[in-house]
Amino acid sequence: MEEEHRQIIRDEIDKFRELFKQWVASFEKDDCEDKWGLFV
Repeated sequence: MEEEHRQIIRDEIDKFRELFKQWVASFEKDDCEDKWGLFV
């Protein structure tokens, strides 16, 4: 893969990561165990 394409993909993954964190933060927290560590 060319470096330019690799960087484009990396940038898009980083953008998605931030959106995903915002989305998870909107979840209602309860007493269930969080095995993925999303609510840490």
